[in-house]
Amino acid sequence: MSSFFVALPAALLAIPLLGERTEIRPEVFSYFFAGLFLWLLWHFQKGRLSFRWLFLLPLIESLWVNSHIYFFLGFLILGSFWMEDLFSERKNLKKLTLILFLTALAALINPFGIQGLIYPFLIFGNYGYRIVENQTFRFLKQR
Repeated sequence: MSSFFVALPAALLAIPLLGERTEIRPEVFSYFFAGLFLWLLWHFQKGRLSFRWLFLLPLIESLWVNSHIYFFLGFLILGSFWMEDLFSERKNLKKLTLILFLTALAALINPFGIQGLIYPFLIFGNYGYRIVENQTFRFLKQR
């Protein structure tokens, strides 16, 4: 369990990083949606929310896949809860499997279908020119 005294050092370390980027960035959608995924799944796992609330996850994923490339984090978060349930004594595996399946279907609701779903795996393809942010430090030092 976390407390204020655990969160304080983490927040102090994150403040300079967050302060550096003052403009609105699209990853704010991913922060928000990841937080919603975690909140809903955590409270469901603890018995504070009914199973019906998890049907929001496919809707959120559908919005997320059309908002920011980090939408795959929804699958990682949901998959981690699914894996935990798989290896524990809980009885929610069928419910989480259904939600995982529906979330995957919902992620296909994007202008590019399956291509949009696998795009995060193809992002570092050949652009036809070099992107500085994708280069190694050793490469940049040589220039």
